[in-house]
This record gives sequence, structure tokens and C-alpha cells, in this order.
Amino acid sequence: MSAELFRRLAKNADRFLTACAFQAALGVATHEAGIAPEDVKKPRRGNQNRREAATAALQEAIYLTVVHYERPQRSVSRAIGLTQPAIHKGIRAIESRRDDPAYDRKLDELQLTLMGAA
Repeated sequence: MSAELFRRLAKNADRFLTACAFQAALGVATHEAGIAPEDVKKPRRGNQNRREAATAALQEAIYLTVVHYERPQRSVSRAIGLTQPAIHKGIRAIESRRDDPAYDRKLDELQLTLMGAA
């Protein structure tokens, strides 16, 4: 196998792994928020609470993909089609909310769900 072919296969495998990890995290985050994953991709107009829940679920999914699945921010950016600054901003938003013990417990429970322990 040539080095170029191997590099392309590894890149595609990394992208696939990151996309799968994000979809799992998004499923858990949207289920917890009581919204459908489609609401994150195309938020409905007119319902501010649902849009805020969709934004929070997206940020949580990004955070869980990077922290729980240990996927690089650059890979997450490529896999879900957001810029690296948007990924970084979402992670910072979650990290700033982790100061709240109740929210910290919620994220811990989401991670346990991803591990299959909850």
C-alpha cells in the first residue's frame, strides 16, 4: 500500500470516527434537552426556548465529542462543518457553565450515558 493511499484512508477513518462520536453525543444531548437532533441542524423560527435548547445541545455535543471521545477540535470542525473558532467558542461556553455544580453533574451524567453506564 502506498503512503499516499494509507494517508487518505487514515484521514477518512478519522473523519468517520469523529462524525460518529459527534452523532452519539448529539443524540444524548438532544434527548436530555427534549428536542430532536433535527432541531439542532435546522432550528425552527419563532420558538426562542427551543432555539436556546438547540444551541445548548449543540455546544454540549461538541464539548462531549472533544472531551469524552478525545477528538481534536480541528477534526470536529471538519466533521460537522463548523469553523474552528465556533468549535472553540462552544467548548468555552460549556467550560464556563461547569462552575455550576448542578450543570457539572448533568454533563457527568451525559458522559455516563455515552459510556452506557446510566
